[in-house]
Amino acid sequence: MKRLMKWAGSQGNWAQSEFGGLPAVQREAVPLLQRWQVVAGGLALVLSRASRTEREARFHASNRLYQGLRRRLRQGAAIDASTELIQDVMHEIAGVADVQTTQCLRACFDASLGRDGIDSALGLRQERDTSRLNSQPRPSDWQDTQQQRRA
Repeated sequence: MKRLMKWAGSQGNWAQSEFGGLPAVQREAVPLLQRWQVVAGGLALVLSRASRTEREARFHASNRLYQGLRRRLRQGAAIDASTELIQDVMHEIAGVADVQTTQCLRACFDASLGRDGIDSALGLRQERDTSRLNSQPRPSDWQDTQQQRRA
């Protein structure tokens, strides 16, 4: 009986995360708001896996954005995250967050810059190859440019 009372009083191997109450993606909301809801859920998942020390050191910007998103989404207010903060978060969660969170965060970043290329029907940005290797001029491109200058 004593062991049963001790077990009932303990939480066992389950500890409540401070990242509960994730937002549901509202199907009737505008696509940008839906993306922010996905980002909030994805950041909560990433942050819930990290210790408090790791969140402060490795995911400082992500934690700031999550807290701001959580507050603004609960208030029904517009999301006013800065481009710099979004960019910092993209770097912090690269390789850690799920693909949908990363794509939605990229779309929110593009929207904050006023870029086109966001497909509102899918809610995802059309990916383009931005690797340095593929963005460098090719010898044939250089020759074409030289011929155009001569003409």
